Amino acid sequence: MAENTQTVKLRVMEEANFRELYHRYQYIECPEDMDALKNAFTVMEGATGILTYCYIEEGLGLSFYILCSAKMDGTELEAGPDVTAQMARVRYGDVCYKKFLDQGELDVDWSAFDGIAAQTREQFETKEKLRQLIYDLELIDGSRNVECPEYVSVIVQKAGLYPEYVWVKCTGFGETEIYGELLEAPKQDFGLRKDDAITFQMVQAEGKIYLMWVPDAE
Repeated sequence: MAENTQTVKLRVMEEANFRELYHRYQYIECPEDMDALKNAFTVMEGATGILTYCYIEEGLGLSFYILCSAKMDGTELEAGPDVTAQMARVRYGDVCYKKFLDQGELDVDWSAFDGIAAQTREQFETKEKLRQLIYDLELIDGSRNVECPEYVSVIVQKAGLYPEYVWVKCTGFGETEIYGELLEAPKQDFGLRKDDAITFQMVQAEGKIYLMWVPDAE
């Protein structure tokens, strides 16, 4: 690991969207947690955080495979011993309030970890092609739940009622529409109940893409 000559600015992870994390490497700053993490893997002296690889663990959502501990001093990063064999992972919910740096902001030879990244995808990620298509569809990222990426926020609206956002689990695709399962009932009476199958589509407005319920398709 070498010195990064650029000024680095850490961001809180919950400010990052799904695509900024998924299948990318990160430095996650967590000096207050390093003593506790010593119970899970080898931690270097003076470590201030961890280097990780982000993936989706089957049944658990967005997760981070720990590559090694690391020490950040200004713009200089020092990596600890490789701990990939110890298979330590943390969930998004455990680190979403931590600060992090993306792989592109660090002078690290990430290719040294490409083998473990491929192994992580093979061992822990879904083999279902449909769900992989859902994860790969960048157009819906603005409505996506980062922790559970097959969940998206959909707007339901009907004459006489205020528009509402509801969480929907994506279950399939048509030519111009997306199919899903309603995870919660709207607060108003749209005629929708929890677990209902619904159809929605992408609508662009003011430079953003929104997901809108298509009531006539039910």
